[in-house]
Amino acid sequence: MLDAIRYLVAGGISWRSMPVDFPGWDRVYAFFRRWRQHGLITEFHDRLRDRVRVREGREAEPTAGIIDAEGRRDGTGRLTRLRRRQADQRAEAAHRDRLPRPTV
Repeated sequence: MLDAIRYLVAGGISWRSMPVDFPGWDRVYAFFRRWRQHGLITEFHDRLRDRVRVREGREAEPTAGIIDAEGRRDGTGRLTRLRRRQADQRAEAAHRDRLPRPTV
């Protein structure tokens, strides 16, 4: 089941497009849904992350996080207010650069 879910996530395919090598998509989805409801997906992720960090010689738990708001979009898929303002400022600067300079 885990291999089937990993294949689905890695390939970005739909549930119904699972190859015949794996159990039926409905069984795989039922397991995934049950695991997610019980918090096991998060548990799997956290344990794997801890193992990778320890293998790399770092602390198992991260001590800091970085939030990148550059590419964030609001719930409707539109750019956030900050990104719109930055885009407007770039457009104004480009427009100013095209204007003729006064001669002295």
